[in-house]
Amino acid sequence: QIDGDVYMHTTARDVSKQRQREVELRQHEAYLESASDVICLVDQDGIIHYDSPRITEVLGYGFNDRLGKSGFEYIHPDDRDRIKKGFHENVIGSATTELYEYRAKTKDDGWVWVESSARNLTDDPDVGGIVVSIRDITKRKEEQQQRETLIDNLPGIAYRCQNEEGWPMDTVEGNSKELTGYAQSAFESSEVLWGKDMIHPNDHDEVWETVQTSLQQNDAFQTTYRIITPDGDQRWMWERGKHVLTVSENDPVIEGFITDVTEREQLKRKQQQIINRVTDGIIELDADWQFTFFSGQGGELAGVSEDDVLGRGFWKVFDNIQGTTFEKQYREVMETREMASFVEYHQGVDSWFDVQAYPNDNGGIDIYFRDVTERKESEQALQQAEKQYQTLLELAPLPIIVINNTTSEIIEANEAAEDMLGYRTDEIVGHSKEILRPEGQPEAYDETFRRAVQEESTFRTLSDGSPYQITANDGERIPVEISVRTVTLDGTDVAYGILRDITDEHQYQRRLAALNDVTRELFDAETQRDVKQQAVETLADTLDVLTVSFYSFEEEKWELLPEISKTATESFEPPVLDPGDGVEWQALTEDQTVVIDDFEPRKTASDSERKIRSKVAIPVADHGVLMAGDPQPDVFSEWTVSLAETLSATVATALERTEREQHLKTQRKELQEVEAINERIRGITQEIVQTETRASLEESVCEQLITSNLIDFAWIGRVDLETDIVTPQAQAGLGGTYLSDVSLSLDGETDPEPSVAALQSREACHHSNTAADIQRSDWRGVAVEQGFQSVLSIPIKHEDALYGGLNVYTQTSSGYPDILQSQSITLRSSLSPIVEAKSV
Repeated sequence: QIDGDVYMHTTARDVSKQRQREVELRQHEAYLESASDVICLVDQDGIIHYDSPRITEVLGYGFNDRLGKSGFEYIHPDDRDRIKKGFHENVIGSATTELYEYRAKTKDDGWVWVESSARNLTDDPDVGGIVVSIRDITKRKEEQQQRETLIDNLPGIAYRCQNEEGWPMDTVEGNSKELTGYAQSAFESSEVLWGKDMIHPNDHDEVWETVQTSLQQNDAFQTTYRIITPDGDQRWMWERGKHVLTVSENDPVIEGFITDVTEREQLKRKQQQIINRVTDGIIELDADWQFTFFSGQGGELAGVSEDDVLGRGFWKVFDNIQGTTFEKQYREVMETREMASFVEYHQGVDSWFDVQAYPNDNGGIDIYFRDVTERKESEQALQQAEKQYQTLLELAPLPIIVINNTTSEIIEANEAAEDMLGYRTDEIVGHSKEILRPEGQPEAYDETFRRAVQEESTFRTLSDGSPYQITANDGERIPVEISVRTVTLDGTDVAYGILRDITDEHQYQRRLAALNDVTRELFDAETQRDVKQQAVETLADTLDVLTVSFYSFEEEKWELLPEISKTATESFEPPVLDPGDGVEWQALTEDQTVVIDDFEPRKTASDSERKIRSKVAIPVADHGVLMAGDPQPDVFSEWTVSLAETLSATVATALERTEREQHLKTQRKELQEVEAINERIRGITQEIVQTETRASLEESVCEQLITSNLIDFAWIGRVDLETDIVTPQAQAGLGGTYLSDVSLSLDGETDPEPSVAALQSREACHHSNTAADIQRSDWRGVAVEQGFQSVLSIPIKHEDALYGGLNVYTQTSSGYPDILQSQSITLRSSLSPIVEAKSV
């Protein structure tokens, strides 16, 4: 209250930054709550100051349970020293971001494997600590341990090696020491070379030839050979391997498996010796188990001759079969007088025998036997193969169909096949494979499959080159690549068809062909905008997504603008992007394609981005960025990205072509304009010489200038020495009220009208874009209202005398002031002395 009157005094404080900080804090809190990892904040001593709510799901603690405690207390004692050392040396010492694996303690005193990264942000005033993320990797570690256990239990080693002399190995897994006598590190360091130091010299060339032949034919190889251990022992190895894809096809890499088959090889050779000597053996015994006949082959098996056994007791000669199936069966035949047939292993000769025993007329028995060791091994190998193929069927991630080669009946299908075809196993097992065959071309399909079975090959097309397709339960035709392998199961030849859906490849080829057709249209486009328009429409038609845009960089506004866009719905508007916002900026600045499979909606910067889950941004040289987005996640496959990049490269080339052509057109136009101005200047010079007064001279110059297509308004002014104002003396053209609406004073303007600036500096002054910095001065706004986009002012002077200024304006931004300015010296040199003479 002052002098009886009441006043109110208020103060105001700008809290915008505080409010923005609160918003950012809420966003950060929302991010931490939604993050899949546990986010912790610790100090340099490892004391926990913050745990995100995710700590409850991962370790069972409440988000306040561990605050104020050392994070190292929650690390397994066996891991603690290693993690603490790395934390202090790397994170605290060198301020790097480190990644660690260790066992973390849960609230119920259990342990889980976690993967943790730490980043030192102590110097960041907004953080002031070390940010630690924790992710549960227990399942991954268990799978890794299971894999390592599986490899350790393999009866051999798995390897990856280079296909060059010596076969140097990159990796070796399995019990290398037990198999070869050398540790794994000896092979991985190339201290020991498999081909040079291990394979027996007599076997080396044959093994090399076998492997190289298979690689050239792109087939898997298998071979058996000898190695020499460090102790000088020889062992037999069985190896199977194949060529795997590498960056350089001229330097193939081999992956394979090697196992010890020494016992098998020794047994095979021993059995071969027996087979070479024995076919059928015959023994005849009387009622008292005395030999009455013993064939020569039987004698060789027993290691005795016929003369040595005749008249002797059977159980004395073959005392080693007592207590075996042989004895049991022979005694039953003797007692029951009924025939017996069996197959049994004879330990004494390490062989399998197929035996038939019959009662004879002498009260004894006759025994016929044949060595079937080879057959038995084949059966066992077949059983092993059946087991392996069954395991393959059950565990394979790719769809597999098993077909009876004789009846064409489907006898098995795995879960992956169910997912691909939409059938349950019981809906297709028992049916002919024709249930999966599309209508038409039955002979072509049958012939292709028959040939694949015979050759055990991989195919994807019919004989006429059309795709091999199978029909799903919903009628969809799926183009597939089929790899066929044959095996005998329960005496039946079956084919394992391993299927691979190649729909994406076919779509890629079709879309690539469509892009090739578009190339001609791109190169026929007359302007860069036409090229960009065609690019956007082509990409939208090719990808079938919600939105496609061509973003161009606006230098004056320093923004990425969606210059051309095409959306499937009017409700979506591609945003204008500030520097650093969006993957479009990333693609432009890093000059590489950026693919986002799934945005996290709450982390996006704008409302428009919240509608997008998948996005791809491809740089188009330095012309801009092609962007495609869709509300569905995981829309852009490797194939579609490749198509978009192909289109981008074509668009860049087309834009460069149109840019060159436009530059040439501009040059031609400029040359024409220069010549027109030269001609006009020559005409002006001739006319002004003939004028009698300065006023008529100035009027003639203005009239002559506006006859040019380049100039819409021209005027000549002089400086009034009493008022320091530029006074118009003559004018012509579309000036309107411009001269009366602008200030022409020589005093006080920071951005004076060009005529004033030219007279002040005594130098030509020009502006190619009057709208630039329109807020700086009034004359720019008036010029824009009159439609003037470009202006040029030339002082008329001769020696030291200043007679005024010539000013010209145009309603286009074609850059004519640059052309006209280049002729200003000619015009001024012609005009100035005449003006001086007329003035006198």
